[in-house]
Amino acid sequence: MMGPGLLAMPTLHAGIPSAVRLREPNSLVAPLAIALLQANQITAAMLKPRPNALLVEVFAEPDERALAAKALSTWWTSIQYYSKYFSWGLHVQQLPEDGYHHQHDSGTIWFCMTRNTDVPMPRFALEPRITEMEQHLAGFGQTVLAVLFDATMYLPNALDPWRAVSAAEWLHWHECQTDEELLEDQREERGYDTIQQVIDDGDILTRAEFYGDMPRWVTHPARVLSRGEIVAAASNSFHRDVIAACDAIAALVNGPEFTIRPHEVGAHNYPADCVDGCMVLLWSDNDQISRVLDDELNMHGESGEYIEFIDVHGMVPSGAAIKKYQSRTRQVMQLAQLTERLLELIGEII
Repeated sequence: MMGPGLLAMPTLHAGIPSAVRLREPNSLVAPLAIALLQANQITAAMLKPRPNALLVEVFAEPDERALAAKALSTWWTSIQYYSKYFSWGLHVQQLPEDGYHHQHDSGTIWFCMTRNTDVPMPRFALEPRITEMEQHLAGFGQTVLAVLFDATMYLPNALDPWRAVSAAEWLHWHECQTDEELLEDQREERGYDTIQQVIDDGDILTRAEFYGDMPRWVTHPARVLSRGEIVAAASNSFHRDVIAACDAIAALVNGPEFTIRPHEVGAHNYPADCVDGCMVLLWSDNDQISRVLDDELNMHGESGEYIEFIDVHGMVPSGAAIKKYQSRTRQVMQLAQLTERLLELIGEII
């Protein structure tokens, strides 16, 4: 398992102290401090001695580690909001380039987000309220779920139906396209005489079982209704609030200042398996989505080679690279705030 970050930035929540872990100051801290200076994140005020400082401090060279930590902490705090569910911290460190071995020759520094483990990971069941919308107007719930799906493409890693179906494809279904193909494949592999023997074995997860209690569109939601159709059918404040929450997300991601591309955010940008998430989205409590996610996480955990970062972004430090990362992460936080509002409406905490 990869260890915690080199520079650990606090979240906005009170009582969480700043921590600095220094392992390789020459190869990380100095280049990072120079890049932060170029990006105007280390200000003139930070370079001034504190009031009533001792002469030994006044005449000392600036401490680049302290300057970098203060600059990053100031910036990180500035983009936080008073979140109800998402509580994330920032670590800046060097990581093995291949995910597993200690190779630090490229000069790459990794900015890594972690979930604050002092706050429980939020878990939502989507079935009750999505189904309520579907019963009111066929396609309403699916269209709203499609908005949430799109939002997750720009947020740190989540444990959700879309990750679960991807894991099921390779972990349980072995690239078989149908349950019949899967059962026959497993009959041959296990040396059974009949398909019934495979079923009786009890450890095969078919698509029919996976989707037994939920529509298949849950793992591939689409916008099957227009906004106009949904607005015309809205009959209560809940419907109107959901529409407003979706409108706010759409306005942000379609605005000229939103420059993130899908999948630019998340731990998949680093070549190691992630075993954490910013949230858990299930169809219902203890459903097959939960089972598949548990299977995947257990497999990664048993391998001993994994990370717990929910977002990983590598850069060779420069003023331009710092500014680009800051812009991207500010947009992530803006979207996270809007996504929280949608989840409050369509998800039930479990």
